[in-house]
Amino acid sequence: MFLQIIIAALLFQAAGPRVFVVDKDSWQESGGFTAANSTASGSYHSGVRHISTEQIKSLNQACPSVTITADQKSSDFIVVWDTKTWAETSWSGHQNEYVVYSQKGDVIYTGAAHKISNAAKDICKAIIQPKKK
Repeated sequence: MFLQIIIAALLFQAAGPRVFVVDKDSWQESGGFTAANSTASGSYHSGVRHISTEQIKSLNQACPSVTITADQKSSDFIVVWDTKTWAETSWSGHQNEYVVYSQKGDVIYTGAAHKISNAAKDICKAIIQPKKK
């Protein structure tokens, strides 16, 4: 029995953690509606914000020991990664902002970086060496 536990632990360790990066068809919605004195107005905007293949590629290169999966239920970590164009940052902010969640939904790391490669390295560190509370 003890040998089976050790083998199972080694297999999990060899496979590495599984990571789900927000699905590439996540909806981004905004808008509002107001009404007062018999007058109403509003607006609504929606669209698809794609996770770039560059993000997946960069994370895969920075962190070869993890498996990136499209199946959230089989993942050990969930990464929400927002990449903006330089213009969307108001010319002063970070282009890559990210949050790493445990499978239970707990935040284990948040960060921001100008370069996508640095964001991938930071995300990898958070996944491979999570901080102990």
